Amino acid sequence: MLAYLFVYVIMNLGAFLVVLILEQKYGVETVDGCRGLGWRAPYLGVLMTVFMVALTGLPPTAGFTGKLLLFAAVIETKSALGISLVAVAVLFSVVSLYYYARIVAALYLAKPREGDASEPVPAGGLYSSVVGLLGAGTLWFGIFWGPLQAMTADAARNFLK
Repeated sequence: MLAYLFVYVIMNLGAFLVVLILEQKYGVETVDGCRGLGWRAPYLGVLMTVFMVALTGLPPTAGFTGKLLLFAAVIETKSALGISLVAVAVLFSVVSLYYYARIVAALYLAKPREGDASEPVPAGGLYSSVVGLLGAGTLWFGIFWGPLQAMTADAARNFLK
């Protein structure tokens, strides 16, 4: 659970930081406001896509790794309740794909609204750097999850002493 909590914080912090940047730089307050923004702000569009894929729990992101480790630990207990909860969680992950995919579709598949500027906007600043590091962490822990698993297992053992 500690591994999932760790990556969940990274993914959510990244996604909300992208939302904060979009609101401050572009005045975007809704999913509809993101229409075509992935082409005008490709850096933020790609990072938001990474975070949405990770929150859904798809590979090769930390969201997949975190859910895999969490679900495997629950299934290992062989508890009927635990296995039922994992089944419900997997179902909710599938449902969440619809909602997260709507954001990505707005970024890349929808035409910009009338009156929106069409020229690309460069990324920059401290927020953009931090969101880039969070995106890199989301991918890194999705691919190289062994050290994360070892670190959280050690932390849990030390906590239980």
